[in-house]
Amino acid sequence: MSDSSVVKIVIIEDEPLAAERLENLLKTYSRPLQMSYWADSVRSARDFLAQHTPDLLLMDIQLGDGLSFDIFQQLELRAPVIFTTAFDQYALQAFKLNSIDYLLKPIQKEQLHAALDRFFERRAPHIVAPAPPDAELLGMLAGMIRKEYKSRFLVKIGEKMITVPLSQIAYFFVEDWALLLRTRNGHTYVLNLTMDHLEMLLDPSLFFRINRACYLHIEAIQEVIPYPGNRLEVSPLARHQREPYVVSRELCTAFKEWLGQ
Repeated sequence: MSDSSVVKIVIIEDEPLAAERLENLLKTYSRPLQMSYWADSVRSARDFLAQHTPDLLLMDIQLGDGLSFDIFQQLELRAPVIFTTAFDQYALQAFKLNSIDYLLKPIQKEQLHAALDRFFERRAPHIVAPAPPDAELLGMLAGMIRKEYKSRFLVKIGEKMITVPLSQIAYFFVEDWALLLRTRNGHTYVLNLTMDHLEMLLDPSLFFRINRACYLHIEAIQEVIPYPGNRLEVSPLARHQREPYVVSRELCTAFKEWLGQ
């Protein structure tokens, strides 16, 4: 643990807006905190944590290139962890039993401050530090989460309902505040979901969220070319919009790694 009175925190979150919100909420806390790093993928977090020892980790569970649990399989981490997640309560009970703090998205200031209060209580010299996350437990939770991946989606056509198999989906995108599904043969359907909920349902080995408004299937990508601003442009099957499909700058490295898996 750091000798400094300022607690050094690493945020592991692949959504820039979510990471920025966490950082802003941390600034409202009553004790001195310092953001020492922000990682947006399993690989970038692993590379940083192999060389640095923060005082506290704030981790999203599902990242663009896998689950944050994978980091614990590759490194022996001693820092306490606060997971930020949108998963159901049954999985969160397991976190509690292993003395791991968690916050449900969307993160509220009061929840984050309460979790930080618990962290400081445990940090007191007379308190035995909690054990790091148990590898067996994390493996079990990863298995539970991976079983949640959808194989098809139910959509409405007028008064009728049909199912669209995952194999027919080219991508998901947001337009006029609605979440839409686009099939490989060019059909578009409205989904009664949010992007955050959708993220929990998609296998990250098959889908990548290239920006805030678009999830692409790996087999729907026809071409990837450079785009101004050190970004990438993707040409998908069943193109719907005229505007370019652009991978945000923060996700370009993770996107290229995902393509090469």
